[in-house]
Amino acid sequence: SDWSDITIININIFVTYLYLYFYINMLLNLSILTLNVWGIPFPFISKDRELRIAAIGLELSSGKYDIVSLQEVWSRKDCETLKNATESVLPYAHYFYSGVIGSGLLVLSKYPILSSFFHPWSVNGYFHRIQHADWFGGKGVGLCRILVDKHVVHLYNAHLHAEYNNNNDDYKTHRVIQAFDTAQFIRATRGDSVLQVLAGDLNAQPHDLTYKVLLYTSKMKDCCNSKNIVTNEYQKIRILLL
Repeated sequence: SDWSDITIININIFVTYLYLYFYINMLLNLSILTLNVWGIPFPFISKDRELRIAAIGLELSSGKYDIVSLQEVWSRKDCETLKNATESVLPYAHYFYSGVIGSGLLVLSKYPILSSFFHPWSVNGYFHRIQHADWFGGKGVGLCRILVDKHVVHLYNAHLHAEYNNNNDDYKTHRVIQAFDTAQFIRATRGDSVLQVLAGDLNAQPHDLTYKVLLYTSKMKDCCNSKNIVTNEYQKIRILLL
C-alpha cells in the first residue's frame, strides 16, 4: 500500500512537471513587441511620418511577432495602414478610442482578442497647455483579453504623460498617479488570465518614482530589465526605417 501511494505520488508529480514544462514553454515562446510610432499628424513635428508608418508596417508583417502594442497612432489613416499591412500575420486588431483625438493605443494580435476595455486616467495634463496635447488624447490604460492556445493572456497598453522638461517637470505627479492607477487596474482585472503583460511607453526609467510605484503596486516583474534587453536604440530604429 505504501509503495502504491508513493508510485501514485510520483506519477502525479511527473504529470504536474510535464504540465508546467509545456505551460512555461508556451509563455516563453510568446513574442511581444511594444513601440511608440511617433505618429503625430503634423509634418513639422513628426517628420517622415507616412514613410515611417509604412516601414513599421513592413517590419510587423514579417511574422516575427505574436502580439504588438503600439502607442501614438493618432491618425485613423495610419491605423488602417498598419492593420492592412499586418492582417495576414496579425489578423486581430483593436484601437482604443478616447478623448478628442483618440488614445493613440493600437493592439495587433496573431491570436483572437476575446474582449477589450479602456480605463481612462483621472489626471492627464492640463487643458490650457495645447502645445503638449496630452489632455486631448484622453489617455488611459487599455486591456485586451487574448486567447493563446486555450489560455487567456491579458495585454495592457498604456502611454504615460510625457516629461517635456527634465529640469522643471510639471507632470511628474501626473505620471506617478497614472502609474498607481494603472497598477491598481492590472491587479483588479487579473481574473482568470495566466499571464499579464504591460507593454507601453511609460516615460519612466528604473530610478524614477513612476517606475517603482508601477512595479511594486502591480506586483509585476520587469522582463526587459531582467533580460538586459536594449530599448530605444537609435541604430535599430534607423535600420527599421530603411
